[in-house]
Amino acid sequence: MLKTAFRSLGIMFLMWAACAPVVVIPGVHFLLIIVVPLVPFVAAYRTAKKAKNLNDSVGVQGLTLGLIVALIVLLAIIILLVLGSQLGVYEFEGRAKALVWIIVFIAPLYSGSMSALGFMYGALKSKKLESD
Repeated sequence: MLKTAFRSLGIMFLMWAACAPVVVIPGVHFLLIIVVPLVPFVAAYRTAKKAKNLNDSVGVQGLTLGLIVALIVLLAIIILLVLGSQLGVYEFEGRAKALVWIIVFIAPLYSGSMSALGFMYGALKSKKLESD
């Protein structure tokens, strides 16, 4: 499951990195509003469709994957914030500090829950295709 989570995270980061150059193109910004939030779902869905050992309960596996993804995203955010603040890259005061704490709480929750949903949907879809 850890291997699946890292594969899913790799796909997520690659998709987000591919969206970065599009920001400078006028008229394409509306696509980022749709694409960026769907990345955790799509990455986990694609990973689940390629997974072989789906013998356990799909719900348990999906929630496990979501928990692992959420913990890794939380760890990455905390490491980036600590390193950035220690090196003087980030200086948060007032509202910026509140926004950072909101991101620290919401980003792992969102990434984990969407990954869990994507994995469950992909696993159920692949099981349905195998049974047909």
